[in-house]
Amino acid sequence: MLKPLVLLSGLVGVTLVSLPSSAHVTVNPREATANSYAKLTFRVPHGCDGSPTTRLRVQFPEGFSSIRPMVHHSWQISIVKAELDEPYMDHGQQITERVSEIIWEAPEGAALPDEFMDEFSVSARTPDKPGETVAIPAVQECEDGVSRWIQVAEEGQDPHDLEEPAPLLQLVSR
Repeated sequence: MLKPLVLLSGLVGVTLVSLPSSAHVTVNPREATANSYAKLTFRVPHGCDGSPTTRLRVQFPEGFSSIRPMVHHSWQISIVKAELDEPYMDHGQQITERVSEIIWEAPEGAALPDEFMDEFSVSARTPDKPGETVAIPAVQECEDGVSRWIQVAEEGQDPHDLEEPAPLLQLVSR
């Protein structure tokens, strides 16, 4: 009877040790085909140290295109654009700017409580960089405080060691 108890204790320990790595804003799926369209969902698992979430800002690096946010309940959505260094043609139109950030903001009195989670989605064409992992920084603003999920691991560093890691998307070949 001792073996099952030891095994159970070990599993509980592994679960508790694993919690911090999943307690931040993440992107799902964690893997997408390079240079193709994907639905990317950003999961907010909790507020900021007990404070309700009022705003989520997701910052898309260059290489992403055709970004369109999904309507999210009564939250207001803002799209921030940046000029491209090199315009390109897409479906017969010259594209001169890109979406650099999507901002979801809760209406007054309707913040996301700390004890609830929610998901915020976009449709986007992924960068044409198969084999690379792309960081998509997110800033979670709360009634009291901010969590900046923007840290990127240095080469050789374990991303799980970061306090506020950016959501990561692995790009794969077709």
